[in-house]
Amino acid sequence: MSIEYLRARSTKPPLIPPAVDFSELERTLVCPICHQPMSTHLYGGPGNLVVDNCPKCLHIWLDNQEFSRIIRAPGRQRNEIGADEQQHQFTDQD
Repeated sequence: MSIEYLRARSTKPPLIPPAVDFSELERTLVCPICHQPMSTHLYGGPGNLVVDNCPKCLHIWLDNQEFSRIIRAPGRQRNEIGADEQQHQFTDQD
């Protein structure tokens, strides 16, 4: 499932994310799969996060609660089920 899919179906109230802690950009983490140094950068989506990715494995690693912060951050794509999906859900529940 994609982040867009999960944000569109989120029914929990949005949470205002804290400001970015720019000191997190200075951290150095090692990939748990290949044990190579990971890249650290600002996440371009909602949630005000610093994320880590492994250039070798091509994985993006989210720390504790970061995934939830992305899903519950306010903004577009939250709780937006298209009209065709709403109709489909309605008929499925009959």
